[in-house]
Amino acid sequence: MAAHLGVKYTIGVGSGTDALFLALKAAGIGPGDEVITVSFTCVATIAVIANCGAKPILVDIGNDYNMNVDLVEKAITSKTKAIMPVHLNGRMCDMKKLMDISKNIN
Repeated sequence: MAAHLGVKYTIGVGSGTDALFLALKAAGIGPGDEVITVSFTCVATIAVIANCGAKPILVDIGNDYNMNVDLVEKAITSKTKAIMPVHLNGRMCDMKKLMDISKNIN
């Protein structure tokens, strides 16, 4: 898999929940941190944030039922360490705008 992706290492996990948890841990997310995500998601999204010791910060959805990226900037605080978007029904949230917004995170 690593060769196929052109990266040095890969790791297989048992579930998407495991993948989300390990991604947050690899990003250094822990106690006292805040992670912004969307309110319309499965429990695993919120659970992995909490299991890292971080606080989930929920933003509402837009007309496409994805994260309303216009609300994300208002949710950022000095404790925000990540934004965890969730894509729904084959529709992606506005990743370009989220990536631009993420530059404002410490």
